[in-house]
Amino acid sequence: LIENGADATGTMGQNLQAWSVHGRINVGSSLSSNAEPTSHHVQSISLNTVSADRGRKHGQATVIVVDDFGSPVSGASVSGSFTGTFAESDSATTDGNGSVTLTTTATAKGGFTFSFCVDDVIHSTTYDSGANNATCTNY
Repeated sequence: LIENGADATGTMGQNLQAWSVHGRINVGSSLSSNAEPTSHHVQSISLNTVSADRGRKHGQATVIVVDDFGSPVSGASVSGSFTGTFAESDSATTDGNGSVTLTTTATAKGGFTFSFCVDDVIHSTTYDSGANNATCTNY
């Protein structure tokens, strides 16, 4: 917003972009901007395990999705794949905090390793499908 609200030309006709990349900061213009987010991305993926029964555990991935302003994206459909000890795919929708937790149906006992990769993030009001993948995370 600050960059988009910057003045390219000074009051005396100076080319302010010759001295800076975006020009002179114009707080009023920046704050009155009605800019809408145009993209989203996966901010983070964290992996964990949760107890099942008789010493067994599920794999769990928590994904945070934010827009290009860094605000949480609610109602985004996140799909991804577990690999390793847990090999399955899952999808769910982000909450008001831009967070979604996906849990494997499979369980395992003892030492195990697994990864989770986001395959896609889709939201109804913005964004291009397929360009929102995050690097896979290992546990």
